[in-house]
Amino acid sequence: MKKLFSFVGMGAPGKGYDEVLYRFDDGMSFATSHVQLAIASHEQPLDSIILFMTPQSQEKYGDELQQELKRYGSSNLHIECLACIDVNRQDADSQWQWFNSMCEKIQDDDEVVFDFTHGIRSVPIIFATAINFLQTITNFKLTHAYYGFLDPDSHDAASCKSGRIVDLAGFFSLNRWAIAASFFAYSGDPSLFVTTAETENESKMFSVFKDPVMAQKMRELSSVLKNVNVHHAPRVAYDAVTFAQSKSEGAPFPVQKILGKISATFSDLSNFDNASHCYDIGYLHSQIELCRILNNYGFFMQSFTVMRELIGSLGMASLTGKYAKTKYDSSDGMKKYRRIADLFIRMIQYPRDKWKWEKDEAPRIPLLMPLYELLEKENLLTDLTETTNNILKCRNGFDHGWTVERYTHGQQIAETAQMCLDKLEALVNKIEKNNYFGRVQSATNLSQIK
Repeated sequence: MKKLFSFVGMGAPGKGYDEVLYRFDDGMSFATSHVQLAIASHEQPLDSIILFMTPQSQEKYGDELQQELKRYGSSNLHIECLACIDVNRQDADSQWQWFNSMCEKIQDDDEVVFDFTHGIRSVPIIFATAINFLQTITNFKLTHAYYGFLDPDSHDAASCKSGRIVDLAGFFSLNRWAIAASFFAYSGDPSLFVTTAETENESKMFSVFKDPVMAQKMRELSSVLKNVNVHHAPRVAYDAVTFAQSKSEGAPFPVQKILGKISATFSDLSNFDNASHCYDIGYLHSQIELCRILNNYGFFMQSFTVMRELIGSLGMASLTGKYAKTKYDSSDGMKKYRRIADLFIRMIQYPRDKWKWEKDEAPRIPLLMPLYELLEKENLLTDLTETTNNILKCRNGFDHGWTVERYTHGQQIAETAQMCLDKLEALVNKIEKNNYFGRVQSATNLSQIK
């Protein structure tokens, strides 16, 4: 149903409301002493008009205004005069009653036109809050939020004063876009943003948010996070952040703030885009940043998956020769050489005297020994083995549905994920600071590693 909500007060003491020639932004004009008549005429056809009144304004204007409104509406137009506003009562109970009365009148799928012209004291705040509240939990569409006023830039017409009626619905749209963007930034889920883009009215100010490219960038970014696309997450984040930043330039201030929220959330991940697509220190840092985002979102299964990948990547990053040039997203990198990363995880997972290798695996173990022995020499191996086993145990728990039994509180999973990530980040920082990869790649045996 298309509904018009409006306030009716008493007007100027002793004389009521003056006749005003109201002009809309689309050029339509209407002369009346009741702004509701101008808006009702502009918004036809309407199914329902709800007038919030004081007992005094209902007595003075109720019957007259209803008759006038029926002249501009269809035969089945429903008009309600609610004498529920007492502006002399500003206590909390009264204001909650106004709030509730507003909320009761808006249902799912309603198309709402609001008129704030004659709302006084706290009344507009209460009803604006009701609209924001209902936009969050109810599926209705706010078409317009009108405000009528005398136009100081226009001379009085011959018979009446000149006024304007402007649409302030953009302020309510701003709140919806901000919530949608924050939800994406805090959850990695673009669904609220996409839904808002589909339901919000066209607006020049927020046109960038309705750009299909914007929604696509957010979907792609969400997908690489939830599907643990480790290889391409930095590139997708870079594309999304770059697009947001380009659209932010010269945009209205609120749009800049909203786009800035999205950019800030993913900018660290985007900074690690690796043009070489090889296993190196930059790739390791990108995995750490991806884990940080996944932990923040509570995507712990995905985070443990990336941490496991990171441990394998340590081994791959230490290789020399043709292996050093392997691209992680190439056919060889994802299939042929990926087994080397799995071997390094198993080397770290078990003590050396427990190693058991298949016939085709054994020849590759010497490729990984320089890094393994350097970690052992630097007294880093024991801590890495413990961290690795924690990661594998948790990831296995998710695989088999044991996590809830083993960790009865979600906080324990969060703490374990953060502890493992902190240890891996410290290790990667130490590897970078001391150039471990450069040392093992230039050595032929452990005695040459200094």
